[in-house]
Amino acid sequence: MKTTPVSTYPGIVHGSARKGYSICFPDFPGCVSAADSLDALRDMAREALALHIEGMREDGADIPKPTTLEAARRHEFAGGADLFLAVDVPVPASHVIRLNVTMPEAILRKVDTYARKTGLARSTILSRAAERYVTAS
Repeated sequence: MKTTPVSTYPGIVHGSARKGYSICFPDFPGCVSAADSLDALRDMAREALALHIEGMREDGADIPKPTTLEAARRHEFAGGADLFLAVDVPVPASHVIRLNVTMPEAILRKVDTYARKTGLARSTILSRAAERYVTAS
């Protein structure tokens, strides 16, 4: 089975079991997530970070190399942090290619409905579906 390379980015966590937890990433200003438990936060953080990186890639932005945990401890948002979480995300493809695709209209309607519900771009949905399909075998 082919493995996908990952990068590990540090997240700064604030919160408690009583109030819930939030996470932000020094390498990605504006990328935040929250959850009621630390286990859920780990999953939500991974998803938020992957989506943020994917959006940057689609916009042609450079993806930063991960900050070290030591550097994250000195970040301006680290004051009062309850813990630091190392979040693994797949390394995005180095180059995005625009293409035309032909598919049945009914499937496209389903993709567009899903896109409206989730806020994801059509190309993101199709890319993820293709990635899952080709890596499942």
